[in-house]
Formats: sequence, structure tokens, C-alpha cells
Amino acid sequence: MNGAVAIRTTDGYTLQDIVAAVTAALQPALPEPDEPENYVPEVTVKAYKGFEDYPDVLQAKHCRAILGLSEAKTYEVLNSRKCPSFTVGKRILVRKEAFISFLLDNEGQDLID
Repeated sequence: MNGAVAIRTTDGYTLQDIVAAVTAALQPALPEPDEPENYVPEVTVKAYKGFEDYPDVLQAKHCRAILGLSEAKTYEVLNSRKCPSFTVGKRILVRKEAFISFLLDNEGQDLID
């Protein structure tokens, strides 16, 4: 043993034995997950054909759709010093023209500093 004390019931079972038995008994009753473990939900954004169709002030979900990045990476870009974003409350917003200029000025470069 690695210094841990195994507590046993009067019947001689350890806590690990009990947990394993209960887990095995409940396993058939537990529903299978619908999504795989690495499932990333799709962001619902109105289908825009081009930049001109997006609103004048972009939300993070719009930037995510434009960039094709994960939610975490999109926020990383929006929070970087390079990106001309601003906050209103907890929302991170960016003017469409400023975002387009930001993308063109940083073409071929890492968007995250």
C-alpha cells in the first residue's frame, strides 16, 4: 500500500469495492451521452453571404463565424491588444470596418499577441 489506510466494512469490503459495485449496478440505468466527449456545439448565426450583410457592430459570435475559430480562440483574438474591440458590460464588440481593417493589416500573421 502507498501509505493510505483502507477502511473496511464489517463484511470486509473497502470503499472502492462499494463504489465499484454501485457504479456497475447503475451503469445500465445511466443514459448514453448523445454527443461525443469532444463535441463542440455549433454557433447559430444568421446565414450571411458577405461582410456587407453583417451588422455594423459585430458580436463575438459574428467574429467566430467569420474567422472559423473555436469560441475560446475567438475570445483570445478579441481580447488581444491587436484587435480593436471594446466592451459593453460583459459583451465584447468590434466595429465591422475596424475588424475588416484588422484582418487585412494582419494577413499572414498570428492574430494573437
